[in-house]
Amino acid sequence: MEPSSTGGRANWAGAAFELRLGVEFCVYILMGEYAGLPPGAARRVQFQAPGIVDDLALEFDGATWAVQAKSGSSVRVEWSPDSPFGKALHQLYRGAASGQIDLAAGSLDRVVLAVDHQADDSITAFGQWLEQARQHYEWERFAASSTGKKRTWAQKLPAFLDAPADEKLLAFLKHLYVQRAPAPDQWQSELRGWLLREGVPDNDTAERALDLLVAQLVQIAPHAGQRDYEALRRACEDVSGLPRPGAPPFRLFRQPTEDELYRALQTYDVRMEPFIERPELAAALDSDQGVLVAGRPGSGKSHALVKLALARPAWPVLVVARHFCAVSWPSCGVSTPPTNCCGTTSTTSPTSSPTRCCGWLSRGTACACSPPTGSSTGRTWRSG
Repeated sequence: MEPSSTGGRANWAGAAFELRLGVEFCVYILMGEYAGLPPGAARRVQFQAPGIVDDLALEFDGATWAVQAKSGSSVRVEWSPDSPFGKALHQLYRGAASGQIDLAAGSLDRVVLAVDHQADDSITAFGQWLEQARQHYEWERFAASSTGKKRTWAQKLPAFLDAPADEKLLAFLKHLYVQRAPAPDQWQSELRGWLLREGVPDNDTAERALDLLVAQLVQIAPHAGQRDYEALRRACEDVSGLPRPGAPPFRLFRQPTEDELYRALQTYDVRMEPFIERPELAAALDSDQGVLVAGRPGSGKSHALVKLALARPAWPVLVVARHFCAVSWPSCGVSTPPTNCCGTTSTTSPTSSPTRCCGWLSRGTACACSPPTGSSTGRTWRSG
């Protein structure tokens, strides 16, 4: 990082690119596992990190992301050692080759070329080329699959880096990522949105938190400083609603991503012990506060509610898993649905009540989707 690159006012509007990038990493740290990063919760960010790739380092338990930051419209794919791209690529390669990150196949380490919104579109194309590299295991096949200007890149890269065209070079490309930042206003808006989603009460509070984080990084950036969760919390102790350690009551699961939750529910044919034993989850379920289960389509919300019914057979709540077909039950470890859970095959609209019950559950003579008068089932949970 150049000495002048951390200048500017101690707020988001006046911050340099590297500082804004550091603020994003600080937000990752505050969010913990809910940031959804592949290595899990980020633990620490450091400026002027030790090592060849030295602008920024984001550290996890067992993984490191080493970042080289470049800003401005001059950042484009140019095979010249004196160009901003050429200098950064040489630095990233030397850092990876020196052992600054682990290039093993299962490693979650990364070297990152971070660019701002002014970078040329060729940088975006280069990032897409790297995604293509992650689908291959042999350099020759990867090079042959590259077309157009990307084939030229595959031909020029070995000589440019003075590296053999082999699987080691491919391993470097697999661990190399391009991170392109949006324009400052949009970037700030996205970070505010993350904080609001995690419990910060309003936009003004979220914006004040970002400015406080900028002020922290202005102090530490010139001195190879670092910040972890506790330091960030102390710096922002007057900001209400910032994420705190542990899951709040409305969090149903402590999984890094919805996709991992979905895979877990598909993999295990018996209920997982941690599913119901978390005290904050049990407290929320036993209260009248309600629990919100949110996720993308196909992320496993219906499976989660069915697992909940399996875990609590005597629970006085009827779980209605909409569009949960009979063939889906074996994936939850049962051939017959539990007595407190049913599925439906049709609805009048995405938000309407079910119009027809599959008949898997019968309490008396009434359909379980509409509990009979006097039934002990006082609440109904639906999955849409």
